[in-house]
Formats: sequence, structure tokens, C-alpha cells
Amino acid sequence: MSIAITANFVNTNSLEERKVQEIPGLSKQYDLEFFKNLENKTGIKLENIVYYKDLTHYFVMTAKKDSLIKKGVIKNCSEDRDNLLSPNNVDRNALETYAIEAASFSTNHFSQELPKTPLAEWKGQKDVSIFDFTNLYTSQNACRVQERRGYKLLLGLVGDSLMEPFWPEGTGIGRGFLSVFDTAWLVKRFIEEPSDKVYEVIREREKLYSLLRQTTDSSLKANFKKWTINPVSRYPTTSFNFNQDRIYQLYDTDVEDDQTDGVQLRKKGHKKTSKSWTGRMEEDWDVENKRETVFIAD
Repeated sequence: MSIAITANFVNTNSLEERKVQEIPGLSKQYDLEFFKNLENKTGIKLENIVYYKDLTHYFVMTAKKDSLIKKGVIKNCSEDRDNLLSPNNVDRNALETYAIEAASFSTNHFSQELPKTPLAEWKGQKDVSIFDFTNLYTSQNACRVQERRGYKLLLGLVGDSLMEPFWPEGTGIGRGFLSVFDTAWLVKRFIEEPSDKVYEVIREREKLYSLLRQTTDSSLKANFKKWTINPVSRYPTTSFNFNQDRIYQLYDTDVEDDQTDGVQLRKKGHKKTSKSWTGRMEEDWDVENKRETVFIAD
């Protein structure tokens, strides 16, 4: 079971606070001595810890279940996994003490101990949280189109609903914003393109989603000030293998069999050498007011 704790401390921007150095990321497998000392001196057992300083002093850490039980954070260890971290089974005072001890020890170890600043307030209580992140969920697709009685409805997912992040990597907020930009681009394409190009619009969105799942900050274009909803401004123009057969399942229409048969024919008759919508768009770059695209068809 993977258990995370986050804590925000008030940052008064005092001279003592400014002397405390951030901890960009410590992992037990690489800093074993530090984590052993932490456990021996405080009874706190962590797998990793991160500290960032901004409007608040923000700490995030992965805690071991047995140390949470010994420190009194978890009241009843016999609870099943779904209820183990429920509010009724967590001692808030013990949780706050746990986070404060971890923050003090880690900052003191690497630079200077964080001054005794209080925990920030959030929704009427101290801003410290504990949660289970053992299971992560990812959507199979980023969008879907439903058509009924001649009207099309575009559906799309963004943020954590699209792809839950592995939070220690720090990629959640970045990929979340990228997914919003990609979906805004999808809406623009959906509105602008002719009705017979629905599959091509879906195809581009799903290909961007495949790219997003493997995107890191180092694989994006560096000049972020020029980023727009246009994927060209953010992702390097890349051609890669993409299983596009599944896009035919993402257009749900009530049109009778002649349309359905047409879909099947398009699916079976797809030729890798033919130009898709995105490929044709690149050819028409200068002709059609420099309309932009991202990927050349496989």
C-alpha cells in the first residue's frame, strides 16, 4: 500500500526561512543513510520526501504504514484498505506532528531546520493530508463523439480524469494543463472541419493522447512562452507508430446501416500510403491560410 502525506506550512518569508534550502527529491534507494537516521531518531519511516518553497513551505512524502501505526496516526490497523485512511480512522493531531517532525528533521539534515512556522489553514483545518495512491487509473481514450438525430456531441476528458499521475514524479499539473490545451485544440478542429472528417479529428486527438502519456518536460519545446492550444507550439513534430483501429469505436452514431457499413469499409480499406486529414493539411499549409497540423499520417 502506498500512502502519501502532504503538508503546507505558513511562509512568512523571514530571513531564517529564506536560508532553508529546498529538497527537490530524496528517495530511500539512493539516500539510504538519511532515511535510516530519520527512522532511528524519530520513528518516522519514509520512502521519499520533497520540499518546495513558494507561497508556503510545501512538503510531500511517502510514509510506511507500520510507522504511521506506531506514531498513532492510524488508529485501527485492522480496518480494510478502503477504510484504513478514512477520516474517522486518522488522528489529525498525530498526523500534524508526524508531518512537522519529518519537515524539521529533513531540512535540518540538508541545510537549516525550518523555523517553527504553523501549518497553513485550508477549509477550516490545518493543511495536512493523507491519502492512498496505490492504484492509478488511465482512460483508454481521450475523446468520443455521439451522434443522434443529426446532432453531434463531442465528449473529452482532461486532467486527472484522463490520466492520474504518479505524484512523486511531479508530472500531474504539467500533463493536466497539456491535456486541457489538447482538448481545446480538439474542440477547435471539431467545429472547423467538415462533418465527414470526424474520424480524422478523433484520430489526431488520440494520437496526441498517446504522445502525452510519454511526455516529460525535456521532450517539450523549450520556449513555453510561445505555447498555444496548437500542439505544434508545444510538442516536437514527430511521426510514430499508432494503432488507429480503435478510433472507429469512438464515433457512436444512430445513422442506419449504410453509414455503419461505410465505417467498416473505411476501416478495412485503410492504406498506410494514403494521406490522412493531417497529412493533407500539411500539404495545404500555404494554400489554406497556413492552417496548422501536428502529425503526418503513418
